[in-house]
This record gives sequence, C-alpha cells and structure tokens, in this order.
Amino acid sequence: MRAYQAFRDEPGFARVVPLDEVRDNDYNLNVSLYVAPLVEREEVDVKALWEEVKAIDREIEAVEERIEGYLREALVPVRKLRETNIGSLPEDWNIMKLGELLAECYRYPTYYKIEYKSKGVPEIRGELLLEDGSIDTNPDRLRYISDETAKKFPKVRVKEGDLVLSVRGTMGKVGYVPKELEGAVITANLMRLSPNRKRVYPKFLMYYLLSDPFRRMLNILSPRTTVKTIQVSILKSIPVPLPPLDEQKRIAEVLSTVDEAISLSRKAIEAIRALRDALMAELLTKGIGHEEFREEAGIGRIPVEWEVVRLEDIILEAKPGFACGKRDENGVIQLRMDSIRTDGWINTEAFVKVPPPSNVEDYMLRPGDILFVNTSGSYDLVGKTALFRGEFDECVYSNHLTRIRVLREKASSYWLFYILMWLWRRGFFKTLCNVQAGGQKNVGKSTLLRIRLPRPSLDEQKRIARILLTVDERLRAERERLKRLRNLKEGLMSLLLAGKIRVRKA
Repeated sequence: MRAYQAFRDEPGFARVVPLDEVRDNDYNLNVSLYVAPLVEREEVDVKALWEEVKAIDREIEAVEERIEGYLREALVPVRKLRETNIGSLPEDWNIMKLGELLAECYRYPTYYKIEYKSKGVPEIRGELLLEDGSIDTNPDRLRYISDETAKKFPKVRVKEGDLVLSVRGTMGKVGYVPKELEGAVITANLMRLSPNRKRVYPKFLMYYLLSDPFRRMLNILSPRTTVKTIQVSILKSIPVPLPPLDEQKRIAEVLSTVDEAISLSRKAIEAIRALRDALMAELLTKGIGHEEFREEAGIGRIPVEWEVVRLEDIILEAKPGFACGKRDENGVIQLRMDSIRTDGWINTEAFVKVPPPSNVEDYMLRPGDILFVNTSGSYDLVGKTALFRGEFDECVYSNHLTRIRVLREKASSYWLFYILMWLWRRGFFKTLCNVQAGGQKNVGKSTLLRIRLPRPSLDEQKRIARILLTVDERLRAERERLKRLRNLKEGLMSLLLAGKIRVRKA
C-alpha cells in the first residue's frame, strides 16, 4: 500500500512491481526501476565541489589564526579574586539578578490554534534554537502567521538582539535574534528576553545563558514535574556574574570567533560529504579514464572493459554472526547493528561484552572485513555497511550483521565496501527485504550473494578505493577538528564567564 501511494503521488517512481519481480530480475543494480530516486540526479561538477572545499578550508584557517592570536596574546590569567556567594570572581565584577539586566521579559499571553500561512510573519519555535545560540533561518523550516494575528500580540514579537529562551519541556535552549528575524513571533514554550543594553551586551548574555552554571541553576529552580517549566519571577532571580560592559564585548568577540570556526567546520563537513557522494557515483559506475561504455541489462551504462559478477563470485564468505542475550564484563567485545555508523566507520562506543562461544574464533573480525546490517526494524537501516579497520584487537559480531571477506585476487575490500555503502544510500537494499516475524526486515545470505555488480580490474578497484579513502580521511579529519573546536569553546566559556581568565584590552 505504501508503494502504491508513492507511485500514485510521486512521478519519480518509474513503476510499481511486486517484490518477486525484483528478485527474479537477478537483483539488478539499476534500482531506479524499483525505487524513487533520492533526488533528481544531475551531472555534478566534482572539480567545483573540490574548489568549494578548498575555499572553506581557507576561511577556517583565517579564523583559526584569529583564535590563536587570542590564545597567544589577548587572554591573561587572573590571580586576585574575591569570594562571593556564587564563587570566586574578579574584584571589579558585579553580581546582578537576571531580571535587573533585562528591559523586558515576556511569555504570555500569546496566540494558539491558528491557521498557518504560506508567507507572512515568521514564527520562532523551540526546534529552531541551535546549540550555539543561533536560530535556524532556513525558509523551509519556518512557519508563518498572518500579520493580522501578529498585531494582536505585540509583546511576543522580537527585535534584533533579543534572546529567546525555552522554558517548558526542553528547557534552557537559547536563541539570539538576528536582523532577518526582526518582527518574528515566538511560541508559547518560549520566553522573550530583551537585554538592557546599558548594563549587558546581548551576545555576552547569550553565552552566559548557554553556560553550564546557568543551566544547572535553571534545572535546580524548575519544579520537579513531568513537563519541566519555570516561572518568570524565579527566572529573573537567578544571579549573573557581570564584568564591565567593554569586557563583556571582548568575551563575546572571542567566543563568537570560535563559533564562526565551528560553523565553517560544519560547512566543510557538508561540502566534503557532497564531494564524496559525487565521487562515489562517478567512480563506481564510470571508473577512471574510460572512453567507451556499453549498456548492461539490469545494470546500466558501464565501461566496456568491466565485467558483471555476482557478489558470491568475488568473496570468500558471507557469514552472519551469533546471537547472545547474556552479558559478561570480562567477555569478548561484540559489535551490533548500532555499532555500524552511517559513514561506514565503526562506532567504538557502541558494543556489548558477551561470554565467548566455544567456536569464538569463527566469528573473530580482522582488518579488511566488511560488516553488513542484514536485519533491522527499519527498511532504511538494512544494508548499512562498515569496514572493520582493526578498531579492537579481539572482536566478534552479532547475528544482525553479516561478515563479508573478499577473494583478494578478485576484489579489493575497500572497493567492495564503497560499492555496498553506495547501494545502501541509493535505497537498493530496501527492495530486497523480507519481513520476518515481529516486523523485522531482513536481507538473507542467499539474497545477498546473488547481487550483481559491475567489476573493474583489481588495479582499478584499488585506485578507486584510494581516491574515496582519501576523501573519507579528509572528512574524518574535519570531524576531529570540529570536536577540538567544540572542546575549545567549552573550555573558554568555563574560564571567561567565571573570570578565571580575562581578555586583554586591545
């Protein structure tokens, strides 16, 4: 029924076929016959994507130079502190209640049960408040109310530099209102905080509201109810350590610079992902340097030099793991379905320890093994694939995973890993699933072995894999940079907002 509905509503489906036809058609690589394309495919300019990655890199390097300048020259430790009821602070810092720093603090009354419009006054809701204090302004995620409705509730309309705080349900999320959301309205679960700019710099206050001390205080003061909330009067009573106004601006400048680097790093990750996906589509179907192509039934257009093989022709084994409901802290590490990340790496924090079976050696993993998710409650997760790179010295795997080992004279494990991961991203394995008792979706061993693949020469496989691995390593390095930047921001916030280090005047 789901397929029929999609066929009727979505022109991207070529046709609806029974699952038996998919199986009888030799498990074709040409999934466009059976599933809607993820997006309308266009020719992607790989060189342009690479230039975009390099341009973002240059931006990040420039911002990181500014950060290094702060760390080297502008930040100085504080040796003389005074004791206060909220901890040690510099002698020239004050303590003020949050309410004393606000020109206005407002939540109710507001609108409810209204009809949203295709355009009009944008609405800010809790889901749009991001972890860095920014607000998602993507037009596709915004909702709009009529100007007529908005005019009835002027106090829920925000100005640039206002802060919005989630005070019900998921408490403590903060958003800084940018110029493009001037005049937007907030929902009932948010509170509008308008800073008194003679006393507090809005960005400084934003960072304090994002800090661990403030969030701990918010949690302590909120009632112990199923749905957490906090009253305006209690919120206003929370003490805030307050440096002089010019120092507030310098602190906000340092933290904003780190946030800029974090934002660019995220942008780089998205650009590298796009580059990797484009390269996978290009290299795994067109190869390297080919000029002549042929149409292969059920596969599509491939280089004339390539052959079409079944998976069973190029692998040594496809072996499912073993089930074990017992746990043993002194046992052997067992990888499970959630150990397989969507980027093809092993999640080294997602495993269990189980008593080793008598034939444990039969299930030991070694570098170069491919792990394929054969069973899941979700169609989307069946076929998720990772390459074991020796993350653990001794490691086995569960029955929801299949270990694939290649015949090294016929296939590169890295090449096969990439083509299986590419097929999963294209939605291919959804078409091969059986539904088991309890609703579990499964691609069995016999089904997996019959999949047909276009195979380059072993030398070309290795060249393709090296290119994709280089991009994957670049992606991994960018993720590590993002992690370091987040840790840096967390450390700087804990020191700067408590006055343990100070920003030297320019």
